Amino acid sequence: MMPNRQLHAGPMAPSAVTNSAGAISALTHALQTEAKLLHDLCDVLDRQRAAVADSDIEGVDDSVFVTHRLLLSLGEARKRRRTINHILGEGDDLSIPALEEYFGGNVPDEVRAAAEQLADSARMLQRDVQINRRVLRSAIDVGDEQVRALCGAPTSRSVSYASTVRPQGTATVNSSILDRRV
Repeated sequence: MMPNRQLHAGPMAPSAVTNSAGAISALTHALQTEAKLLHDLCDVLDRQRAAVADSDIEGVDDSVFVTHRLLLSLGEARKRRRTINHILGEGDDLSIPALEEYFGGNVPDEVRAAAEQLADSARMLQRDVQINRRVLRSAIDVGDEQVRALCGAPTSRSVSYASTVRPQGTATVNSSILDRRV
């Protein structure tokens, strides 16, 4: 016969959690894995900036592929953490700040260190993403200007047509290739 388990709406009692060294170890590992993936993503963004600076198209392309692979891995790591959150009796998202409340103010040192490492990596990634956006936008603008110059197109970034004012009474020259007068 299966034991009767009580369902509860809130988190498990802290004593039940602190007695589960396996759950704490799994949560710590999940947080560390996410932090490492975010740190790896920062390294890729650094390499991407270097590739843009060196006009290394293959390096930029490689960085996009690696970024995609890391984002998929990060998604899987977050799924693992959500599973651990369910094991701990929480919902899908037990945020880093909510850990303090969840553990009743007694967050295990290894969990606290892993959570701080994850938060630091996330801040570093946010900064690097902002830098790369500016660098890539600038590189695209420079490339666009170079293509315009090579094609003989106006290099100004004006999105409107130039309006020329003609004095009244001046005739316009028909510059079309076909003569449509019959």
